[in-house]
Amino acid sequence: MTLKTIQEWLCDNGFEQGFKDRVLIAPVVIAAVLLLAGLHYSRLAGRRRQAAATAIAKIQANSKAVDQYRDLMFSWNALRKESFLPEGNDPVEWIQVQVSSYARSVSMEIVSFNPGGAQSQGNLKWQQGVFEIRGSYNNLGRFMASIENSRPFIGVTNMSLGRAASQQGAGGDFFGAVTARLDMFVFMEGASVANANSGGS
Repeated sequence: MTLKTIQEWLCDNGFEQGFKDRVLIAPVVIAAVLLLAGLHYSRLAGRRRQAAATAIAKIQANSKAVDQYRDLMFSWNALRKESFLPEGNDPVEWIQVQVSSYARSVSMEIVSFNPGGAQSQGNLKWQQGVFEIRGSYNNLGRFMASIENSRPFIGVTNMSLGRAASQQGAGGDFFGAVTARLDMFVFMEGASVANANSGGS
């Protein structure tokens, strides 16, 4: 809309009748132009604000996704440390030493240890081991609590109990004690898997 068009519209609608001089129309025309320009820039600014708000929302969403990914990776790394035998360990030796240590700490005796083979299903691999232990029933419970809290995780797939013969052993008088046969395993990754597959060599 041009200045001339605005002047004509004002004249056509009788705005010139209240003026003593046609020259007085100029300020009104300028005010109308400024008003129209203000409305135009107001709409433009509104669109720009909306675009900026949308961009900020996208950045915030991306930032949130990055934070979620970081938290997920942190949780996964923590889970790996708790669940898998670290690389560079011989899994047969590790599970034997670890279980024997738990047994000694609660006055249980390791009667025998039979290392099983390394097993796998998909990308998940684990080392098995069969232990026979002997001691009091109460100490057996403490031993199982230690196994449950072991990190890396030591799993028990089978457990059978029997009455131990009365004899003197590492835990003192075993009269009325129990024996337990435990099928155990530990998850492996990386070099630990290679050690197991090579027989620990």
